[in-house]
Amino acid sequence: VIDTLPEVVQYLENEGMEIWDSARQNEAFAEIEDFAKQIKAVGEKYSLKILKNFGTNLRIHVDHFDIEKIESTLNSYPKTVDEIKSWLQTAESEKI
Repeated sequence: VIDTLPEVVQYLENEGMEIWDSARQNEAFAEIEDFAKQIKAVGEKYSLKILKNFGTNLRIHVDHFDIEKIESTLNSYPKTVDEIKSWLQTAESEKI
């Protein structure tokens, strides 16, 4: 998993951030649900529970039309990315 973190961070900071920003601004349930599916898929591909949970939880909130939890979860995306980046930085510093 550690070896794939640079690739994950690259996706999350670029394509993921663009999709997140669009979903957050447009507030369209279908777009938010697509974002949730994509993040969960990345989590599954790279075996990252934090992303699988993020996608699953966001999808549940969309399914239940829970606006407050949707907003809260969407707003936590940058922190989630930062947490994964910190894992990468820790792993890189331990290699030295």
